[in-house]
Amino acid sequence: MFGSVRIRLTLWYAGVLALSLVAFALVIYYAAARSFHERQDESLRSTAQTVASAYVEEIGEAHSLTKAAEIVLVELTFPNRYVLIIDSNGHTIASSKNLSGTVLTIPPGTVGFVTVDGVRIAVVPVSTDPALGFAAVAEPLSVLEEGLGVLRRDFFAGVPLVLLLASLGGYLLARKSLAPIASMVSEQQRFIADASHELRTPLAVLRGETEVALGKTRTVEEYQESLTLIQEEAERLSRIVEDLFILARQPIESPTTLTKEQVSLTEVVKDCARAAQVLAVRKGVQLKLENGATSIALNADEELIKRMILNLLDNAVKYTPEGGEISLALEKHNGSAEIVVRDTGIGLSKMDQQRVFDRFYRVDKARSRALGGAGLGLSIVRTIVEAHGGEITVESATHQGTTFTVSLPL
Repeated sequence: MFGSVRIRLTLWYAGVLALSLVAFALVIYYAAARSFHERQDESLRSTAQTVASAYVEEIGEAHSLTKAAEIVLVELTFPNRYVLIIDSNGHTIASSKNLSGTVLTIPPGTVGFVTVDGVRIAVVPVSTDPALGFAAVAEPLSVLEEGLGVLRRDFFAGVPLVLLLASLGGYLLARKSLAPIASMVSEQQRFIADASHELRTPLAVLRGETEVALGKTRTVEEYQESLTLIQEEAERLSRIVEDLFILARQPIESPTTLTKEQVSLTEVVKDCARAAQVLAVRKGVQLKLENGATSIALNADEELIKRMILNLLDNAVKYTPEGGEISLALEKHNGSAEIVVRDTGIGLSKMDQQRVFDRFYRVDKARSRALGGAGLGLSIVRTIVEAHGGEITVESATHQGTTFTVSLPL
């Protein structure tokens, strides 16, 4: 899907750019053509005025229009330009030698510029006396066409090349810009698939047990067993839904919108230790609260901080075998409050440590399911920690226990 979007964006970009380049090239080309023609006209008029001035001087010395015209045309030669001296009746008195074989018919009475058979002609009066005639200088338009042809070739070669390079850059830019979105969509699809998988099992158990219980008349004890199982699966389902809701909460994603207040982190840690003590005793695990800083206050969301600590303790209890030990410590370190949870549980391998905070990731899937875990607890922990501007690290080794350290800025 995103490949198609990238291609469509690139095509739109290339199309708009192509139209822009073509329009730009046309504007430049016609502006250049107009400028070339204006320069040609100005040059032809200047040359014609030069011829007229020289002709007037020669008339004063030669006292003959024809002889004066011939002398001027011998003295003044211009490559690729034709020079004519015309009398007041429009008849040619003399013309430059390079005009041989070329017939220029200048309309009678022409003064200024005229184009005849692909030749641009400038006609100026020799003097204020009309009887002295006119000087005309002509140049083929093909001289300009050579320059304009070079410009056209440059455009024909340059525009497609620029368009190709820009389109390639646009495709790479679109690919880079859409990469985060594509990653988010892949992550969303994986999250939905994992969530569906986790919700499917308790729902299947609830439906199956209900169908079995309603299949025939049963004793009170059998109904109680079925209801107990249904209750356990419903509680598990509620925990999963609650965890998903916490992960989806806007305050978690936007730290600036958290409901923050001054919280005694010392008291929060003590409350969490007392709450988790019940789980530890039931599991046969020793949980102790280590003496650390006497009083630490933190500007935070108290409910989320409690949820974060309880998730860490619950995780430690689940994966610490009977007879093991768990410790909870709170201390100050380099301007931050550090909450440290250590256990003597099954530990984590290097690979597991890299993924342990991923949603729905479980080290031992069968055991986690049996313990009621859905692989969301540590993901919620990291989300809460990051929402408070902190960080969490894990140190562990297989069968040697695990240590989670949460650092929150004070």
